[in-house]
Amino acid sequence: MIILSWNCQGLGTPCMVHTLGELLRHHSPSLFFLAETKCKNGRIESIKRRFNYFGCCVESQGRSGGLALLWHKSISVLLQSFSPHHIDVTVYPESEYEAWRFTGFYGIADTASRQQSWDLLSYLKRQSGRAWMIAGDFNEILCDTKKQGGRQRPIWQTRRFWEVFESTDLFDLGYEGDPFT
Repeated sequence: MIILSWNCQGLGTPCMVHTLGELLRHHSPSLFFLAETKCKNGRIESIKRRFNYFGCCVESQGRSGGLALLWHKSISVLLQSFSPHHIDVTVYPESEYEAWRFTGFYGIADTASRQQSWDLLSYLKRQSGRAWMIAGDFNEILCDTKKQGGRQRPIWQTRRFWEVFESTDLFDLGYEGDPFT
């Protein structure tokens, strides 16, 4: 099963929708999470029809935020919960594999409010004992080696993320693409 996650930083232009189409055609993902769609539900509905995917979305708030989770017809997905910062689903593969959880996550950008993101992750962890995958943009790093340029992060800031990362039994699967965004 191929799963993609993309912080698209807006799907309002034909160029970005074209790029989305290229990603869908090239990778044929079963599940595709989009963060920062910056668009209304009607736009996501149009995209779902255009590329023949099912899905759900959380509408943007003004010109920021917005989430979408698209899935191929070969899998069944049951929505568990959502907010402006997550979409949590149970995935039922077509094959004999056991059902599992997927959470598309977009961390709060404001550093002063970021603890709410970590509280949300802790809450979501307690909701099910199924195998769990989280993908998205946490708006935080685990250590300064994952960062290029700018000021170093305060130790307390990365420590809080590291603590919730460990307490929820998560581990980093890595990524493909540009190392610094």
